[in-house]
Amino acid sequence: MMNHSVLIISFNQESYIENTIKSVITQDPKPLEIIIGDDCSTDNTWEIIRKYQNQFPTIIKCYRNVKNLGNIKNFNKIKKMPQGDIISCLGGDDYLKPNMLYNINLALEKHSLKKSDSYIIITNTSMLLPSHKEIVFDNYKYRNYLKKDLIKEKLRFGISIRDIGLSNKLFMNLSDLVEDYGISADLLFSIEPFIVSNYFFFIPEISSVYRTSIGMVSKTNEQLFYSSRLKVLDHLKNTYKDIWDRKDLNYIKFLKAKSEYFLDKNSKKLLNYIFNLIKNCRNFSSNHSFEKEAILLVKQIFKNLKKRI
Repeated sequence: MMNHSVLIISFNQESYIENTIKSVITQDPKPLEIIIGDDCSTDNTWEIIRKYQNQFPTIIKCYRNVKNLGNIKNFNKIKKMPQGDIISCLGGDDYLKPNMLYNINLALEKHSLKKSDSYIIITNTSMLLPSHKEIVFDNYKYRNYLKKDLIKEKLRFGISIRDIGLSNKLFMNLSDLVEDYGISADLLFSIEPFIVSNYFFFIPEISSVYRTSIGMVSKTNEQLFYSSRLKVLDHLKNTYKDIWDRKDLNYIKFLKAKSEYFLDKNSKKLLNYIFNLIKNCRNFSSNHSFEKEAILLVKQIFKNLKKRI
């Protein structure tokens, strides 16, 4: 049986961290370890973590930064610690669905995977809206795709694995999050596994739930987010240029045009945003559609018109 390591980063999430820890510690089988990096929380998050660490001292390993480092440095600090065969990552406000580690183990046994293999177990994931409505992200429909096509879907936000089910061999070969790139550095970290992985295995169950409008990314200033996104897009374009085709490069160009518009909402940037959106109308993922982006753009135009009235 494969052993699981679950990494959790937390900061001021006293309302959610208990549910996050419970969702992992109640799995059957229990994980080999739960590694928690708390980024110097100023609420009761750390006290809750320590309570569970006292109850499960052989499983829960918790570390508290003496000063706030930010989520990227905090994650990099615990990234090299896991000893398990399978690595999964959670935010302090996310949680695992019941039986998830068991379902992953079934998939591993079915495919006779070895501890030395580099692979991703791709599950479905879920987003929990503030209204408590749960939206399922269907990754299972891509189960027959080739690696090159999976990379294309990942670039287009068509696959969302939330860093669940990565083999130790794969995880340890991933680069650290680039601290100079800011909050969007995790976009690189989410795409890189698809580029370096040798095998992909799909299971139809939902593994993890991501709460929207709560985490650090949701609270980040729009200017900081999109300036960070531009740095990441340039990195993707230049570092992995050998794997992108013309359609991929056009999509990256669209993402850059969108980011540039949100950084400086002038007419010239808006026209460039519209032009690149239309140019890519058939270049989106079914899980992240052209229609969705078009609606976002229309909302932005009306929002700007209201400001001028």
